[in-house]
Amino acid sequence: MATPQPWTAGRSERGRGAAACALLALIVLRILYLRGYPFNSDEPQHLHVAWAWTQGLLPYRDVFDNHGPLFGLLHAPLLMLVGARPDALMWMRLPMLAWYLLALAATWRLARTLYGDGVARAAMPLVALYPSFFLVAGQFRTDNLWMALWLAALAVRWRWPDRRVPCAASPPACWPARRWRCRRRPCCCSAAPASPPR
Repeated sequence: MATPQPWTAGRSERGRGAAACALLALIVLRILYLRGYPFNSDEPQHLHVAWAWTQGLLPYRDVFDNHGPLFGLLHAPLLMLVGARPDALMWMRLPMLAWYLLALAATWRLARTLYGDGVARAAMPLVALYPSFFLVAGQFRTDNLWMALWLAALAVRWRWPDRRVPCAASPPACWPARRWRCRRRPCCCSAAPASPPR
């Protein structure tokens, strides 16, 4: 077994340090854009649905909405903490950072699985700073949740392409992506094509 060379280990450590600094800078930039980017007309609609959950109202029965209920349900506890205040929407943008980082992590995993470390290291910063993605991913909107969960489900599926996972035992990120197929196939299901290109 080959013994790692000292300069190789040092370069690896420097690479990790640079990646950590870049990630920290990205998070700071993301937080600065909480207030800096104009609000989209869709954001108050999603906030209203989250508010309805805090009032004990049910979407589709008590409040009209044309989106799935999971996004509002997940963010309702934070809205209860923030309270009814003029800048509530700005604070509700904060948890979008988690979905943004999950999407980036899934992008890195997909690129690493399919193309290797070099492509993964290049793909993640390119995606992270792509203007339209960077700006829209900071808005309080359902797209961020579903985009992150779909990417996570694909990353898990392509990471272990030859395994068939029972729905009840599949990773939580895969549950929304596998929902429809699980309803039809209770034993096994997949969220992506059966096997990736070799």
